[in-house]
Amino acid sequence: MSRIGYTSAAGERTFHLTDSFSVGRDPDNDLVLMNDAAVSRRHARLRRGESGYELADLGSQNGTFLARRGEETRVTGSLLLQHGDVIRVGQSRLIFQDDAPTDSTSKTVIADPHLTSVPGVTKVGRFLPTPPLDRSESPASRPAQRPTPWPSRWPRPRRRRS
Repeated sequence: MSRIGYTSAAGERTFHLTDSFSVGRDPDNDLVLMNDAAVSRRHARLRRGESGYELADLGSQNGTFLARRGEETRVTGSLLLQHGDVIRVGQSRLIFQDDAPTDSTSKTVIADPHLTSVPGVTKVGRFLPTPPLDRSESPASRPAQRPTPWPSRWPRPRRRRS
C-alpha cells in the first residue's frame, strides 16, 4: 500500500493513497493545506496508473515540485513517482512511500544521449546527471602537469611598492 507522509507544526501524519488523491486548500481535497497561501485550491493530484502512482500539477499558480536524488524539478505534466520522492506543494513537503515490491531489473532508459530534459518535467537545477567517469580517465590517473609559463606577448603585472 502506498502512502504520503506529511509533517506540519501540529505533528506528523500519514495518508494512505486511494486511486486518486488530491492536494490543495479546498476542503474537498484529500489533503487540505489550509494555512499555506502558496497552495492553490486544487493544486496537485496523485493518481494510480498502470506503472504506479503519477503526480500531476493541476495548473497551480506556484507550481508543484518533485525532489529526487537531490535534484528538484517542476512538474508540468504527469510524472511517475518512486519510493522516497519528496513532493513540494507551497511550503509543505510530502514524502511518497511505496511498499510495493520493485523490479530491480527495470531501468529508465533515455534513447537520445543528447537529451537534457525529460518530457513533462522542467528542470529547475542542473541538467540530467552525466554517467560516472571511467577510472582510467580520472584526474588522479593522469600525470601532474606543470603550470604554463606566462605568455611572452602579455606584459607581466608590475608589483606596486608601498
